[in-house]
Amino acid sequence: GSPLEGVERNSVGFSVVSDLLKIYPVNRIFFNIRLDEKTKVKTKKFGWITDERTRYLMLGYLQKEIREGSTDLRDKQLILQCMKFVNKDGKPQAAEGEKDDIVMARAIAGMMRRYQPAEGTKVFVPPEHQRVY
Repeated sequence: GSPLEGVERNSVGFSVVSDLLKIYPVNRIFFNIRLDEKTKVKTKKFGWITDERTRYLMLGYLQKEIREGSTDLRDKQLILQCMKFVNKDGKPQAAEGEKDDIVMARAIAGMMRRYQPAEGTKVFVPPEHQRVY
C-alpha cells in the first residue's frame, strides 16, 4: 500500500502540511483527533506534532528498535547524529553544536510504521499511543 506521510506540523512544518493537503491523498497523511476537554468537540489535526510527550515516546521506540536490532541504520549522517545524541537536563537532544534533524525524522518515520504496519503484519498500538489525545 501507499505510505502514511508523517510530516511534522510544528513551526514551519505547518505550511508543509498545508501544501501537502493540496496535492496528496488526505487518507495517506497522518492525523490525530484532538479533543477539547471543555467543549468536548473533536477536531482532526493533520501532521505529526512533536511535544514533550511524543518526543519521549518516539525516541524511546527508536532506541528500542536500535537496541533490539529490529531496524537497520544505513545512512551515515543518521548514524553520526545518533552517536552525538545525548540526554541533557532530562531532555534527549543533540549535543551542543550538533544537529538532530535526521534522528527526529527517523523517529517520526518509526512512529508512522507503528500506525501503519507493513501489509500482512499486525502491530499492536496501545490505546494511550493511538491517535486520540
